[in-house]
Parts: sequence; C-alpha cells; structure tokens
Amino acid sequence: MKGKDDAAVGEDKAASGKDKAASGEDKAASGKGKGTAKDKDKGQDKAASGKGKKDKKGKKGASGTSVAAASGICIAGHPRSASGVRRAKGLGGLLGAALAMILAHGAHLPLFDVLLRGLAGGIVGQLVLWAVAVAVARQLVIAEVRARYAEINRATAAAAARAADGAG
Repeated sequence: MKGKDDAAVGEDKAASGKDKAASGEDKAASGKGKGTAKDKDKGQDKAASGKGKKDKKGKKGASGTSVAAASGICIAGHPRSASGVRRAKGLGGLLGAALAMILAHGAHLPLFDVLLRGLAGGIVGQLVLWAVAVAVARQLVIAEVRARYAEINRATAAAAARAADGAG
C-alpha cells in the first residue's frame, strides 16, 4: 500500500507543476519554463507594448525625455542649448566661488571660512546661473521653432502661388 500512496502523491505533484521532474509541458503551462514558445511570446508582447523590467527606470521622466519627445521641443535635446546650459552652470559655479572667496578674504576671515564660503558661493552661483540659462535657452528654442515654422509657411505659400500662376 505504501508504494501506491507514493505513486499517488507523485501524480499529484506532477499535475500541480510543483514536482522538479515535471515535464516541459507542465512547466510551460504553469509559466515556470524557460525558453518555451509561450515565454518567447510573452517577451514579444512586452516588447511590443513597451512594458518590461527596464520601464521602471523610464517612469522617472528619464530626464523628462518621454514627455518632451511627445511635444517635440526639448532643451536637453537641442545641441546648442544643452551645451550652453552646461557651460553656464560651470561658469556660474566658478564665478560664485571666486566672488564669495574674494569677499570673505577681504573681510579678513580665516582660510577655512574663506574656503567654506567659496564652496557655498559656488553652489549658489551654479544654481542661479543654471536657472537663468534654462530660461534663456527655452526662449531661444521657441524663437527658433517659430522662425522655422514661418519659413515653412512662406515656402508653402510661394509654391502655391507658383502652382496657381502655372495653372492660370
């Protein structure tokens, strides 16, 4: 009787998919198999829908690119604006640090305090000039888009006028 009970238990494990020696079909049916056609289909579905393990990082706005890609205008994606903003941040940090250090040294503070105030001034200068640079870059990119739009409208109107003259 003991042999029959063991066989019944083995069949139950195989049917539930919990047995380590279960067939590949049992694993595929339970979703535990690797490399099966069903798993490959799941991977294709995730790739097609854009859902996967890597999407968790993209939800942050990956620097805002997903929102900006929808609108088509992005300061970070614009080559001249992005480099200009980076340059302004660096310059702001250097100028802020230098100004704070000069003022602290002029007040005859100890070297540690001069350097500490220089560090704080550099951080403040970087943030201030970064905000100004982003505001300016935003306006420049918008002006560039408007100019390009007007150029396209003029070209379209000129082409329509040539077509009307040729037809008449």
